[in-house]
Amino acid sequence: MSGLEFSLSPVTSRDQFDKLRALVRNLIGLFPEDRKLLVDALYGLERNRQSLIGVGGFDGDICTFFVISLDDQPSLQAIYVPPELRNQRLGSNLFVFMAMMMKMEKIPNVRIRTTPACVRFFERFGAEVVPVASPAPHEWTLMDFDPDNLKRPENWFDGQINNNQESVS
Repeated sequence: MSGLEFSLSPVTSRDQFDKLRALVRNLIGLFPEDRKLLVDALYGLERNRQSLIGVGGFDGDICTFFVISLDDQPSLQAIYVPPELRNQRLGSNLFVFMAMMMKMEKIPNVRIRTTPACVRFFERFGAEVVPVASPAPHEWTLMDFDPDNLKRPENWFDGQINNNQESVS
């Protein structure tokens, strides 16, 4: 991905929404290991009348996204980065962008339903486990996130600083 610039933006038009929906449908077939998350995202896109949606991509091609349902209590339907792009801080950047959009839209908090394996990712940004029993505790953990409590993970810029120093030398 070197040479390509990663950018983030809100989804504000029907055309952008339709492109994201088509992408999610396509990803379901490409990444069966992420099927449950992607089906939830598609369900969130199609079911909710009110959603806060952000996307990220390289040179205008969407590859990452988040969907927050604003029906009843705001809830994170999905935050997604495809497997081949993980561990490059794209999800972290997407989450920080989501927090910024929540603040701009005056959304005080969001409920997150996540797998136990992903709890640490959300905790690094300040999300907290809800101290009530989840309906299926081995499969899901409930968390709350308040954008006013956003934390930057340790070593947030280390990777970028090291890469930039190497290119200058």
